[in-house]
Amino acid sequence: MQEKKLSVFVITRFGLGQRLKSFYDREFVYIENFLANSIKEQKKYITKWIILIDKETPEYVREKIKKLVPTDLLYIHFQDPFETGSLNPNIFAILQDIGVKTNDKIVTIRIDSDDVLANDYVKTVLNTLNKKNLIDKNG
Repeated sequence: MQEKKLSVFVITRFGLGQRLKSFYDREFVYIENFLANSIKEQKKYITKWIILIDKETPEYVREKIKKLVPTDLLYIHFQDPFETGSLNPNIFAILQDIGVKTNDKIVTIRIDSDDVLANDYVKTVLNTLNKKNLIDKNG
């Protein structure tokens, strides 16, 4: 990551703790038809879309997730909530795994898998940060 460049990471949990095929069959339609499209619309502002999935996510679902957006935009993190004892992954560790350094300027946006980002959401967040000069306040 570059030190002065502001990077945007959109984070979505999908199916953590799920073991039922019916869940994936019912819920995948939302991430595929709504959220992924809103991510693609704003991809020029997004560094990575991080999708947090269960370690036991069926292979057919994993393959479908890989096709949601271009591979350079997508990062899939596998977690076993039963092993870690939490449905909340360590976002700091995940960001480190994809190259974020301690002094990097980043924005994280968390969105549910069945929601969408407004067409100008990420741009508005970035414009607000720049307008209020929040980016360089502490570093």
